[in-house]
Amino acid sequence: MRLHLLDYVLWLTSPVLLLGAWVAMYRRGLYRQYPWFFNYIVFQAVCMPVALALSRWSEFYYFYFTNAALSSLLSFAVLHDVLKNGFQPSGAMAKLSSFLLAATLVVVVVTEVSSIYNHDSSGIDSAYLIFLTARTVRIAQCIVLILMFAGRKSLGISRRNLLFGIMLGLGLSVTVPMLLTVTAVYHAFWGARTWSRVNAAVYLLACGIWLAYAIAGSGREHAYSWRRVVPS
Repeated sequence: MRLHLLDYVLWLTSPVLLLGAWVAMYRRGLYRQYPWFFNYIVFQAVCMPVALALSRWSEFYYFYFTNAALSSLLSFAVLHDVLKNGFQPSGAMAKLSSFLLAATLVVVVVTEVSSIYNHDSSGIDSAYLIFLTARTVRIAQCIVLILMFAGRKSLGISRRNLLFGIMLGLGLSVTVPMLLTVTAVYHAFWGARTWSRVNAAVYLLACGIWLAYAIAGSGREHAYSWRRVVPS
């Protein structure tokens, strides 16, 4: 597929924003608080230009699916940072959040595995399994993020906090493509090029949010309210 100027702008602007967020987090010491998110943004910042460079080569197929698998696992690990910092004031709730994360993944994995048995076994290959893994991770992310946003006020997570920015950007990059796929908008109206550009534009918006919060968002000065919500 031949790339146009718009494609280069979309695919090369995101890594620049991610590198900016990476530098801001490093200079402010926020990488200690969000280590998985820190690793995730630098991974994406490096892989996106490489994917663009390999887009016309036969090796792109293998790179694409390898990157998709690793990116899905890293983005799921970011949920650990979200839950750890969201429930930080209570050790018991931190343990509960880890259990919630594991339970959510188990439920979604069981659901997805059942779809494999309903799938023609002769048509299952590594690409399908990677796609299934990515979809499983996205569904789990949606569940956890919806619960976190629903309980944001009870958790005392301020809109100025970096945690809120991470949740917002991740939520956009995960839910918008899934909603468009579920509603069959892609299949009904769009071609592969338009679908790719919409995904890139949504992810570019998420990168801009992460950069803004990495620069100006509050870090360790959380607006937690556990002591007010949960009596001692």
